[in-house]
Amino acid sequence: RREDASSGIFTVWSSEVGFVDDVEGGVWGGEFELTAEATAIREQWDPSAEDNPFISCIRGIPEIMVGFGPLEFVDQGDRILLRFEEFDIRRPIMMGPDAEANRPPMSAARPYGDVGYSVGHWEDDHTLVVRTTGMNFPYYEQSGLAQTPEAEIVERWTLTDEGNALVYELTVTDPATFVTPAVKSKTWHWAPDREVEAYNCAA
Repeated sequence: RREDASSGIFTVWSSEVGFVDDVEGGVWGGEFELTAEATAIREQWDPSAEDNPFISCIRGIPEIMVGFGPLEFVDQGDRILLRFEEFDIRRPIMMGPDAEANRPPMSAARPYGDVGYSVGHWEDDHTLVVRTTGMNFPYYEQSGLAQTPEAEIVERWTLTDEGNALVYELTVTDPATFVTPAVKSKTWHWAPDREVEAYNCAA
């Protein structure tokens, strides 16, 4: 048990792979309706193609969130850095009153790469809410479920169980892929015996 939870989310966490209720349906299984366009793209998916990003050392969000960790929240003052061991991914989450004003328009070039531009705010002492746009990664998962440039992600991270658990809820709005927003969830657990180490992907 965590005797001193005063650091809040700013520690290391780990979880099981996948989201809640996705054991049978894969990491993006579940009850959501795809558009005709997204269905057609998925049916034409060829995982053996040379441009399949999943055979490289690149990952994006929200795809990386299905992973098992460990991950670490680092307080950097005007931003929070989310460090993933998996693929050595680094996600800066901009904080403060000017962060949202600096968000690039959806139609602009995407200078923030596969993890997009994230802005966070504290809803209360225990819940961090993060909105992300501008992701470059082309798929939600390895079945060819397409992620489009218009995708928007809202995440809620809530400390529970005296700081020993971090409940995660993900809402994806992507009208070209999902008829209605897709909502997923999972729980991360305090991992005092874990560190975020180098992944050293060589693909």
